[in-house]
Amino acid sequence: MMDLQKLLCDELARNLRQRDRPRIPAGGDLLWKWFLDLNRGRSVGPAGPSPIRFSEMLAYFQFMGVSMPIGSEKIKILQAMDAKYLSIHYAGSSQGAPSGPLSEISAARFDAMFG
Repeated sequence: MMDLQKLLCDELARNLRQRDRPRIPAGGDLLWKWFLDLNRGRSVGPAGPSPIRFSEMLAYFQFMGVSMPIGSEKIKILQAMDAKYLSIHYAGSSQGAPSGPLSEISAARFDAMFG
């Protein structure tokens, strides 16, 4: 599964940068679909997209009627794809990925978020 994780993350990065038709690796079709669905439903705040939460994954799987056991390996792959997506998104952002509790917010980050 680790090879599939790397292949999917690499393809996601390539696809985001080149914006062309994805070349989904063998065995990755369902994970790719799940990620795209979860990505479309992700929450976005003033600082940009938020990571996909476990609760969002659970709600998605329940809503879609996914009855097979998902397994921790598939969840880890989705998390890795999410981390890759966020790293690419925030690499192009001047403010970088949000991190840490609100008590660590700087004046510059506050201004960037709220004007």
